[in-house]
Amino acid sequence: MKSYKELLAILQTQSLYDVMAEHDPDVDPKSLDPATLNLFINAGCLLGDVDQVMGAALDNPSTARLPEDGATLLLHALYESGNGAQLQAGRIAVQAQGDRPNTIAHAAGCLLQAGETRQSMELFARLLQQTRAAPGPSHQRFAFDAICRAFPEATEAQLKATMARLFPGRSEAWIDYGLVRRWPTPERAMRLPDPADGAVERAKHVGSTPPDARVRVALPEEYARRRPQAAATTPQQQQDAPLATRLAEIAAHVATRLARRRADGFAEALAEVRARFAPQAADPVQVISTGRAGTTALFEMLEHGKRYTPFHSYDWITAPRHRWAMVGLLHEPTLNTPLLDALTDLFLHCRGAELLSAYRAGRTPVLVSHWDAVFAPVLAGLFPQARFVSLRRDVDAVIRSMIAKRQFAGAQLALLPFVDPKPEGASADAAAPERLIFSRTLHDDLPYHVAWYLAFTEKLWGGLGRAFGARAEIAIESDALFRGDADALQSLLDGAFPGSGVSTAFARSHFSRPINEKRIREMPVTARVERYQRDAREQYEAMTEE
Repeated sequence: MKSYKELLAILQTQSLYDVMAEHDPDVDPKSLDPATLNLFINAGCLLGDVDQVMGAALDNPSTARLPEDGATLLLHALYESGNGAQLQAGRIAVQAQGDRPNTIAHAAGCLLQAGETRQSMELFARLLQQTRAAPGPSHQRFAFDAICRAFPEATEAQLKATMARLFPGRSEAWIDYGLVRRWPTPERAMRLPDPADGAVERAKHVGSTPPDARVRVALPEEYARRRPQAAATTPQQQQDAPLATRLAEIAAHVATRLARRRADGFAEALAEVRARFAPQAADPVQVISTGRAGTTALFEMLEHGKRYTPFHSYDWITAPRHRWAMVGLLHEPTLNTPLLDALTDLFLHCRGAELLSAYRAGRTPVLVSHWDAVFAPVLAGLFPQARFVSLRRDVDAVIRSMIAKRQFAGAQLALLPFVDPKPEGASADAAAPERLIFSRTLHDDLPYHVAWYLAFTEKLWGGLGRAFGARAEIAIESDALFRGDADALQSLLDGAFPGSGVSTAFARSHFSRPINEKRIREMPVTARVERYQRDAREQYEAMTEE
């Protein structure tokens, strides 16, 4: 094991992957000095390798001596993995100290996820008292959710007054749309103000993942890290016809459930808002993409039009564990309807306010972000005329960007060791109360993760076309848009987004500019990075060969 100074030199001159490669699984994490442990936690969190982080930090008293950055990232990893309850269980020695506001906020999020709403609220109150300022945007969303959970019987006026005091920098519209997200009713929806005043997030940013922890990353004791990995269903094994059948089956189930549960409010709220404010608007359009394919450029182009309201990010984004659970629904022999219902509710919570805000503005919503791609059949069930558009970039360019710019860091379909909980009604002493979903360690098998994700996205697009026909038939090569190809621009403006109000000349000029190059996240292209890129390309070819 290299010394801290040697590891720091690697971090400063090479890549995060090279740092993680120095991690020796045979070294007891409890023996690491705080500086070295902090470095590994930082590197693991920046790469989204939360299972490695938990393996090093759970039941490790050394975490009590972590500096604020490592302590905060560790709590963030617990929350993002769906394991916030481990803080309450005492398996993390990090303390929410008064001089560490970020640590306090993330500890409050973990407690919220564990169902300890009152304790979460107490930490947020302490944070506000100490800093004399509103918490950051992500922490505001945690606090908002904690207030709604802690005071479900409060009147709307009481909740709005409380939140106005806690979040002085937020507009009243943001509070209104946050409340309708949690409690959608036609009456509340019809009182929504114009969404232009900071009501929901739309621009490129990283939002917060919901506290829901139904699917979580497995704890270290729940799997053997070095055991032989079970074979996953690869894209070439998942034939188009069965996948298309499952996509249609999911959409039908969601549509039937929505019709039966109109009392829940979303369907009625949406219908009322559309009828009054957006009678000419269409059902949503969703872009199917891997990311790193021009989605930011597309979002910014649509911003210049008058018919569509694009969303590239959101107040709440689904976590990798939620997206992986949707993948499981597509591949398993029978449809897990309780899990689908839970994920549908989650999707509505994450997207309900955004969809309502677009229609409140009289426009058609467009979900541009690749985070939602695997939820396409849910959207198809919610909206019978929803359309889907594929935006695909040269595979080699995507692979290079995915790896060199750590795009995979917690933002994609990561095949981590996820746990699916026991079915509702199962006895507590069931022999197998929870099921470990196929996984590969993220750092060790990064090329496999990237290759699988690209191949799966292509297979998903083919299945959508077979399941929904003309609603999913427009595929655009982003490289052609970047070249200013006339046919590609016509397909985008006339086929995918008719009536957008964007001229061909503007679109050609727009796509000719460098947009979202992510220089800030780019790492040195070391020999290891180059090998990962080559391996990912080879595995992608193996997965997509007929």
